[in-house]
Amino acid sequence: MQYSTLNSQPSTLNPQPSALFSSIDPAVSRLKNALNPQPSTLISLGLLLLFVGGMLYVLFRPQQLLLFHVADAMGLSPVIGQWRQTAAAAGDMQSPLAEFIVYNLPAGLWAASYVLITATLSRPLPPPRQYAAVAFIPLLGAASELLQAIHILPGTFDPVDLALYLLPLVAYEISFSRSASIRFETQSTNNN
Repeated sequence: MQYSTLNSQPSTLNPQPSALFSSIDPAVSRLKNALNPQPSTLISLGLLLLFVGGMLYVLFRPQQLLLFHVADAMGLSPVIGQWRQTAAAAGDMQSPLAEFIVYNLPAGLWAASYVLITATLSRPLPPPRQYAAVAFIPLLGAASELLQAIHILPGTFDPVDLALYLLPLVAYEISFSRSASIRFETQSTNNN
């Protein structure tokens, strides 16, 4: 009898489930928002990565690249020349970190930019098509590095470039798998 009497009274030690979930709900919403940023945020981040990678080329790469011939034809050489002089005065670009930033990082930034923008714009597509669209440029970059390694394409094979082409794709795959499982769990919960 005492057992049923104790259980019939409201307990302050065990809050009601609705009270517990109402305090957790805002935290879960903030976490969901952080893990699933708005499309405009992802596209803006992708454009920022593209811009930074491009500026690294413009400021520090050799002027024999096609990019500089195009800039010259557009009449941008004087402006780019001033930017390059300012960047050159900034410091020593011969350290291993500086070489990584100038020669490797742009490839990773551009691949990440492509992955972010394409993943965002291809959301309405079925998952296999979305994945194919997202994977296209990173895999093309990785393939070009491998073809350089076996001397089918001109250039110097760089394993760091290879890794930086694939890293955004791996991050997308992890994110894609997580979001797919969340969608599946949500659909399963809604169907029950």
